[in-house]
Amino acid sequence: MYTVGMGQLFGAQSSPGVPDGVWNTPLASNAPIDPESAHLVSVLDCYFPGPCGTTGSRANFSISGGVYLYVAPAGTPYVKVTLDAGAYGASLQQVFNQVPLPSYAKPSPSSDERMSIVQPSTGCFWDFWHMYQASDGSGWHAAWGGRMCNVFNNYGVYQTVTDSAGNILEQNSWGGPATGFPGGAGAIMVDELAHGSIPHAIAFALDSHANCGGIWNQPAERTDGLANPVLDSNGEPTNCVPEGARFRLPPPCPPGTRSTPGVCFNLSDLAGDPPIVTEMAAAAQTYGLIDENSTLGGVVGVESADAQSPPYLVLGGNPYTSAIPGEPNTPFLGRYLNQPALALFPWSWLELVQMHVTSSPDMTTYVQADPPAPLWPTAQ
Repeated sequence: MYTVGMGQLFGAQSSPGVPDGVWNTPLASNAPIDPESAHLVSVLDCYFPGPCGTTGSRANFSISGGVYLYVAPAGTPYVKVTLDAGAYGASLQQVFNQVPLPSYAKPSPSSDERMSIVQPSTGCFWDFWHMYQASDGSGWHAAWGGRMCNVFNNYGVYQTVTDSAGNILEQNSWGGPATGFPGGAGAIMVDELAHGSIPHAIAFALDSHANCGGIWNQPAERTDGLANPVLDSNGEPTNCVPEGARFRLPPPCPPGTRSTPGVCFNLSDLAGDPPIVTEMAAAAQTYGLIDENSTLGGVVGVESADAQSPPYLVLGGNPYTSAIPGEPNTPFLGRYLNQPALALFPWSWLELVQMHVTSSPDMTTYVQADPPAPLWPTAQ
């Protein structure tokens, strides 16, 4: 239609030397379920969209101010994005010295001011957090973000990666989300909803007081959770969700059988629900839902439909709330509003995939193919 679905990115599928991709590798139907599944599903269910949180911080789809993803064609002029982090971000500034930034690109109007760019011709991806144009004429600035190359078969979480000469291509401290996942990874894209399929795991952010502090689930690299974890005898939390945790709906039921908690789930049970809910459930059954960040209440990441966003400008309206000519799957929320639609998702049916909880980031250095010229940055 007009953009690149996130399911096409971060797509490592047992590539040599690269583990299976985090975002679009299907879960095995018999994937082990974590012993703390019941406890942590109840935590999640309390915010999505249960009674926890205040009226102003109930869980919702991040339709307003969500992901802004731009495709940069080959030949897009490179511009410098100044990183406001100072010396701490010296290596990130290097890769922000040359960014193929389309002239029409804008950050999301949310408080996070997010923007993501993918350039298919080079296979690289940039994400920015608190992206803005300075009023003093010094151009684009950002508070943090990251860049990945070989993005179509990248693992899907920032790692420490060098080229053959030892130059830093990627670092595990990069990424807008606190976990080290790329900004925008796992977002539900308008293209995907229009075509009836979300081919990847779905990212969500949970209330910071429900996300664990100090520990996280691999392959996440860090956390901004605030909850003090109460650990069981295996060192797993019983009262909070480690960022990076993956939840899933049980696998499909055999023909002619009913949905049974902890055994199987029939997507047909959701017949009549809004398209965004039924398609989200299918993705959750195949790929899962991944906790990638902290917020107030809870948010499921979706592509923005603000009046200045790519979908709105191309389609001529908001596909979540209004019918768009030529798009029979709209409006994606049907007759429901944002939070009521999210409430229809079968949260209590979720299961927690076996966790690997840690408090240490992955310090391994990986070597990757050299990026195409001129993507290796020059000093400015």
